[in-house]
Amino acid sequence: MIGFVLISLATLLAEWTRRQELAVQAKADDSSYVQRFAEMARLLRAEFHPKQRRLCESRAKRRWGLCTRRAGKTRGLLREIMARCLEGRQRWIYCAATRKEAKARAWKTDSRDGWLDLIEQLGLRIAKTSAEFERDRRFDCVIDRTELMIDFRNGSQLSIFAADRAEDADKLRGGQKDGVWIDEAQIFPALTYFVDEVCDALVKQANGEEGEIILTGTPSRTLSGLFYEASKPADHGERVPGWEGHQFSVVDNPFFGRTEQERWDNTAGKTLRTKGWDIDDPPPAFVREWLGQWTKGDALYVYAVHARPPHEFAPNRVNAATGYYDHALALSDLPEYVLDEDGRRIRIRWFFALGADFGTSPAAFAWTLWAFSPDIADIYEMGSWKCHDLKPRQIKAALVHVWKQCAERLAVCVGDAGGALAKASLEGWQESTGLPIEPADKLGKVTWIEHFNGELFSSNVHYREESALLAEQRELQWRPGKAKPGETDVDVKLEEWPERLTSDGTRCGNDVCDSALYPYRHLIARRLEFAKGPASTLEERIAREEARLLQAAVDSTRRALSNEHAYEN
Repeated sequence: MIGFVLISLATLLAEWTRRQELAVQAKADDSSYVQRFAEMARLLRAEFHPKQRRLCESRAKRRWGLCTRRAGKTRGLLREIMARCLEGRQRWIYCAATRKEAKARAWKTDSRDGWLDLIEQLGLRIAKTSAEFERDRRFDCVIDRTELMIDFRNGSQLSIFAADRAEDADKLRGGQKDGVWIDEAQIFPALTYFVDEVCDALVKQANGEEGEIILTGTPSRTLSGLFYEASKPADHGERVPGWEGHQFSVVDNPFFGRTEQERWDNTAGKTLRTKGWDIDDPPPAFVREWLGQWTKGDALYVYAVHARPPHEFAPNRVNAATGYYDHALALSDLPEYVLDEDGRRIRIRWFFALGADFGTSPAAFAWTLWAFSPDIADIYEMGSWKCHDLKPRQIKAALVHVWKQCAERLAVCVGDAGGALAKASLEGWQESTGLPIEPADKLGKVTWIEHFNGELFSSNVHYREESALLAEQRELQWRPGKAKPGETDVDVKLEEWPERLTSDGTRCGNDVCDSALYPYRHLIARRLEFAKGPASTLEERIAREEARLLQAAVDSTRRALSNEHAYEN
């Protein structure tokens, strides 16, 4: 019995001694890696150029970097974030639009600047498995190549997230990070939603402190979204507040030459010479890529409301939630007089044109009402509205509500029911609503959009503040269509992109845009006819056109009343 006890005590003593030795060794190992990690962090930051350093080493909770190509933004931040992870427990996530782009820019890169490249260059000891990493403290890190994640001995973690689909953003909910870096933010899908709804919560710490959110990128042809709104120049409007900004270009990067002139000659200047471009009038692509500036020169928007910001002349008289429209109040916002050729004041005689788009899910029902006159070239938005998932009776009520308020001078009423059976569907809506809705002519739509943009550049179009029409026109973009057999990328024509997600994560749509474009075609045709007219005085031409428009409005009202009476019977 005594022998058994002695053996047990000896075993316990040996185990205690082993644990003590392991603890001493672990402490020595910890001291060793802390010192080594600190030196590695210093080496990672050693090559920063001044502007790069200001962006990377800033501790601003929200900041952006707007840079040209080859300026060093991605290289710098990859090094800075790894340096922070080596210095102390930090957990960072790198975000890109797709997994392929993320791996090419931040994981293992052609220029050997990715996180895996840096680990190899620094000589960090890599465990083969998580179990080996937990068991043997001599290893500095372990890499999960499937999840694109690196765990360090000090508890730090680097990971990569790719938003290949907009809904993927919600996968990050519930985590906690010290920082989120969104690279090439100009192409990141639903960026505003991702930052406001996902990242803000992701970087909130248990102690009440907030982590960092960094946006970096190069200007694009898309003049919308959080990255643009935070970094746009003063002549494009006020920036979103709360963000610290940094801008630098390839001429700031000493990798391309000893002096600024050498760096210019070796990069941007070389491109100018090769392409034969004039520095005083460079193409928009050069302005973005090599000067790092937002430009409206070739923005990818269907409607030119960014290139030529339109006049917002009065408050919106439509309740966005209910669709209630106050025509009397909207009418009071219109100008009353116009000066004729002799400087005399002529009272403007207003007429109205109503357009409707009977969209079905995922599209929406939408209407737009224009005011126009034979006295002037300008057109004024009276109101616009769109709503999803309306029942037929609700659509009827919405249209009749607008029509009854302006019927006496409604000269145009057009609509589109969409789809292969559009004509038959529209006849159904004519019968259902009792309104004289003419079918929209959709031939040559792109040409008519160009006509409309011409009106915008001539400052002839006037919008309501915060109108549904202007909001949609600000978001609707072009995208390349599908190539047909035998076509090259150059042959493929652009097409509208209503499925595009806006900065707040919602579908852009083109419903209100179409409801505005359909009646516009009638307006411009009428104005052209009026302008041509036989030789006569201005007063005679105006009187003749007014009589014609009044007759059109009367005929429209009669047809509507007749349809409504027949429908009720």
